[in-house]
This record gives sequence, structure tokens and C-alpha cells, in this order.
Amino acid sequence: MNRDVEAAPLDGSWIHTTMVATRYRGMGVAEALMRQAIAAAREAGADELRLTVFAGNAPALALYGKLGFRPGGSPALEERLEAEARRSGRRQVALRLALAGAASAPAAAAAPVRVSAAEAAP
Repeated sequence: MNRDVEAAPLDGSWIHTTMVATRYRGMGVAEALMRQAIAAAREAGADELRLTVFAGNAPALALYGKLGFRPGGSPALEERLEAEARRSGRRQVALRLALAGAASAPAAAAAPVRVSAAEAAP
């Protein structure tokens, strides 16, 4: 079977979209959903969990940082995100959470993910 080379930057386990209805925000719903997704990925044997998030989404960046996600993407994925930013005017950043051998998010992971001005600009 021939593998699509274009799909290579998207290999692995991903969170595609996480959304919470406005009236339920701030109640821990997104955190609970993410913790379930992290547990399911670990149970499935994933080494890491990846996602993209809009650079200006401070609440999501804070949550993902609290859960241990850190900036990280392949050069090919970064190229895709840069091209999308040029088309749409909205910059996304790639984040990843190492899962292998970790029973829970590290204690030092409580800090929000920081995005530089260069990363936030389209």
C-alpha cells in the first residue's frame, strides 16, 4: 500500500477539535474531556498526543500548558501551518504531550504555553 507523503506530518495520535458551549465554559468541561482523551491515548499505547491551537486562544493555551502540552511540530507540519496562516490570516501552533512512561502530566506542566509574537502573527 502506498502511503500519502502529504499525510506524514499528521502521523500519530491527535486531538482534532475541542469545543465547549459558551454557557458551560469555565466549569472544567474541557479539562475533563482532555484528561479522558489523554487517558484513552495512553491506554491505546500512544507515545504522544498532538494538537494544533490558534495562537491567540489564551484560555486553550493555558489549559494545554496545564496538562503538559509543549510546542512541537515537524518542519513539514510547520510549513502547512504557515501556509494556512497566509491563506486565512490566523496562525495555529502545534503542541505535543509526551505519553510514554508517564502516569500523569508532570507537576512542572502547570504553566501556560507561551506563544511568541512571531508565532502569533500570520
